[in-house]
Formats: sequence, C-alpha cells, structure tokens
Amino acid sequence: VGGGKVFACPQWVNTQQIAELYGVWILVKAAIRRRIPQVVMLQDNLQAIWATVNLKSRTHFWRHNRVLRAIILHLRSSGLILHSVWVPSAYQPADPLSRVP
Repeated sequence: VGGGKVFACPQWVNTQQIAELYGVWILVKAAIRRRIPQVVMLQDNLQAIWATVNLKSRTHFWRHNRVLRAIILHLRSSGLILHSVWVPSAYQPADPLSRVP
C-alpha cells in the first residue's frame, strides 16, 4: 500500500508495541481506501503479529485494545483480508533506520 509516507503517532501512542499496532491500523485504512482486497504485512514484532492474528492483546492494556478494536472494526466492515508474516529484523524493508549503527 506504501507510498513511502511517514506518519507521526498521536501522543497516546507511548510504547513500541502500540506504535507497531498503530502502523497496522494505518495500513488497514490505506488498503480499504484503495479497495485492495488482501494485504500481506511483513513484521518483525511477534507481539504485534500475535495481537493482530488473535484479535486481542496479551497485556490487556487499554491502549493496545483501543488500536486493536479499530483494526477489527475496519477489517470486519470492509472484508479486507490481512496476512501477517514474521521476518527477521535484518530483512524488514520498513525498518532501515533501526539498523543504522
């Protein structure tokens, strides 16, 4: 879905795990807007993959659940199919800055 856009997270997004889920939400909204029926999402965060596949948070933290509810609402209302695939961080194309020494 890309386009190389950079999004600033809202102030309530205060951890890496919530930021990863927020990125999933942005991806889902962009795919729906462009009427893409299926999306394959490459992630190096197993916690975010677990949460999006199981549609619930392990931590039950309200911020995690806030983003997950938004993702679930968008997925169910649109029929978008979201595939989550784990990749090692070294091969994550969306994370080049995390590998800068």
